Amino acid sequence: MKVLVLGGAGGMGQVAVREAVRFDFVESVTVADLHAEHAAEVAALYPGKAGAIGLDINDRAAMGAAITAHDVVL
Repeated sequence: MKVLVLGGAGGMGQVAVREAVRFDFVESVTVADLHAEHAAEVAALYPGKAGAIGLDINDRAAMGAAITAHDVVL
């Protein structure tokens, strides 16, 4: 299962990422945040399991692409 965490570099988002990576059935977690560098910092805490993307939720095309590439969105 591939998980996308919107706002993953924020306070609640970081908790969601931390919990999602713990599940064996979760193949990967993508930390998505407006600030790509912050997302990368969070993803770096979970090497091999998490990746990062810069994502503006107001960009419909980018949101659509990100959502369709994942099984679950948090």
